[in-house]
Amino acid sequence: MRKLLILACVLWWFLPAHAWQGAHWQIEVDDYDESYVTLAYQYGRNVYAYDTIPLSAGKGTLALDSMLPAGTWYLVFPPDNKWVELLVGYDGQRYTIHTAAPDFAERLEIKGSPENDLFRMYREYVQERLDSAAAIQARMEKVYDEATLRRMQDSVDALGREVRHYQEAVSRANPHLFVSRLIRALIEIEPPEDADSTAALWYLRRHYWDTFDFGEPGLVRTVIVADKVDTWLDALHPPEPDTIIAAVDSLLAKAEQNEEMYRFLLTYLLNKYYRPPFMGLDAVFVHLADHYYAAGKAPWVDEQSLQRILTDAEMMRGVLIGRPAPEVEVQWFDRAQQAFTDSLVRLYDLEAPFVVVLIWKPGCPACRKTEDELKKYYPEWKALGGEIFSITSATYKDLDKAVKDAVEKDMPWIVTADPYFKARALQKYYAVTVPRLYLLDADKKIIASRVNPERLDQIIRAYMARHTRPVQDE
Repeated sequence: MRKLLILACVLWWFLPAHAWQGAHWQIEVDDYDESYVTLAYQYGRNVYAYDTIPLSAGKGTLALDSMLPAGTWYLVFPPDNKWVELLVGYDGQRYTIHTAAPDFAERLEIKGSPENDLFRMYREYVQERLDSAAAIQARMEKVYDEATLRRMQDSVDALGREVRHYQEAVSRANPHLFVSRLIRALIEIEPPEDADSTAALWYLRRHYWDTFDFGEPGLVRTVIVADKVDTWLDALHPPEPDTIIAAVDSLLAKAEQNEEMYRFLLTYLLNKYYRPPFMGLDAVFVHLADHYYAAGKAPWVDEQSLQRILTDAEMMRGVLIGRPAPEVEVQWFDRAQQAFTDSLVRLYDLEAPFVVVLIWKPGCPACRKTEDELKKYYPEWKALGGEIFSITSATYKDLDKAVKDAVEKDMPWIVTADPYFKARALQKYYAVTVPRLYLLDADKKIIASRVNPERLDQIIRAYMARHTRPVQDE
């Protein structure tokens, strides 16, 4: 390892001064007839094309007036779009790259890049330890002696500590390289050995970002940031809106020192909570829209996109869990007449221990599937006193399609429509996509949303178990 660290430092100090004038890559691809290769880069979990590099007889040159931003980059080879990965950093970016078809990745050689040399050796070192740990764990499956199992587990743990020490050593020895900050960001924080589960959780929350450099913009061009954010928020915090909002605010405060990191995180978090991983976290999207986008803290967003974000937030605000459901007065479907009548029915006039609001569209395959699943549960919900209040998204122009679906499906619940948008039902219930389900309690407060019928049934049973009084013998 000492030789490895010395190599990286020596290569760094002997880079020529002109290396900083711009990226310059000499590319040679054997056994390859295409006329170009695509240069692409990682951004979060997505990969974007950056430029094309012309090839003549398999040879080409990338020559830029400035350095490429640090991060994970790819050369993508048409027509099969096979690719090779490069780590671009602060090593002068004067590379000689050689590979050959069809096994581009296996035959890749990069010269003149301390970043890639160090990262390749790091990955080989870590992979050897991972293979050793996997071999021990495989043997453990056939061992039943507790003392032997403890010794084998100690060996696995020792390999993990060895990797962490190696990561720390590489980072300290090469602070000028991007790969050092990347490797340091990969270090897994370990709680104290004597900490119980609660203390360990709090320790991890407090120290999770200790090895992550928020001032390094190149990390946004890797998958690391998105993975770390998801683990921190989804695994180390309970899915409660207030808790997640506080965590998100603290994360963005750390990133404010670097405009590119801040922009990436704010955008990533907004998209993450537009369709949140847990029920009820729509409130995080609303918070981000109110306190960052509406407050002018996302100046890169154009006016049209900003208005769309704020409109979504406003509609989402009306159907957050814990809020009273929006009142609607909509046209009632008469089964005997097989038609929507002029009679109006109000949601709040419905007396029931719980109500399921269903927004559906005629002819929608996903809606049909949801309706079939709801029909399985409806008799049991009805026996508990509950009801389904459905609102079709059909307008006056296609109301006949809603009638056809209601008749063919023999919908046993309340069926309504707002064909002239007088009740603004679709807007109030944020029906940008359908089907959409909401569960309301006896007071019409929203207690669940964005769940499938099976999960809805579980929530209803748990809710009724808590709110149904046992019958007392006289």
